[in-house]
Amino acid sequence: MTEAGTGPPALSFPDSSIGADLQKSLEELTKAIEEKSDCAEYYCQRAYAHILLQNYNDAVLDAKRSLELQPNNASAFLSKGEAEFHLQNYSSAEESFRKGQILDTSTSTFPTWIKWCEKKLNVSTEGQSTNNPQTSLKYRHDWYQTESHIIITVMIKNVQKNNVHVQFSERELTVNMNLPSEENYSLKLHLRHVIIPEQSIFKVLSTKVEIKFKKSEAIRWETLEGKADNQVKHFNPDGVWRNCAEHQLDRCGQEESRSKPSR
Repeated sequence: MTEAGTGPPALSFPDSSIGADLQKSLEELTKAIEEKSDCAEYYCQRAYAHILLQNYNDAVLDAKRSLELQPNNASAFLSKGEAEFHLQNYSSAEESFRKGQILDTSTSTFPTWIKWCEKKLNVSTEGQSTNNPQTSLKYRHDWYQTESHIIITVMIKNVQKNNVHVQFSERELTVNMNLPSEENYSLKLHLRHVIIPEQSIFKVLSTKVEIKFKKSEAIRWETLEGKADNQVKHFNPDGVWRNCAEHQLDRCGQEESRSKPSR
């Protein structure tokens, strides 16, 4: 009997056809998944479509689902890593690329992406060392977003709530913690867009500290920090962003001209 997720898909969606008409491909892949929800390949290909549409959170979710169905799917690790890279989750992206490289050593794609991750992580840790020498480099933070919130997770275990101090302002987040190891951890972010401080909270869990702040607008943040763009991308009810300004891009040409490594 064929294992779930490993059988050949009834329909084929090569990368070239996905790039030719992204929105149509996304709709067709969603319909195919509705009809055959245990097909790992469909989730993997839809993750790729989400990456081209810059729906990076959705791409991560689809790639994870593909890997649940088919854990040895190198393409799913590639899509997961690409999406995580664009979300600036460089540690997670590097881990995904290294797992994919173990499964597929015949391509230079994984080593190239790994080098990109290492470069980003080196820049990040150098900045942390300069701005906050008391921070241990073994602690990392990741982030993701929903339509209404930004969620940051700081991977620190067993910290006491009364030793965690978080300050929210409209464009800035400041975190200070006294750790069980007697280290001092601090994080200061200059946010890309405005948040609502009075509707922002944090939770201290046994394995992490979760910081959740409320967006002032239902727009997709391309990065966590930096200056806001004039062209913002709004969520629609289906979770697909649209530029406020006229949005006409040749997706295939855009992908081919990217400076980052290709698939």
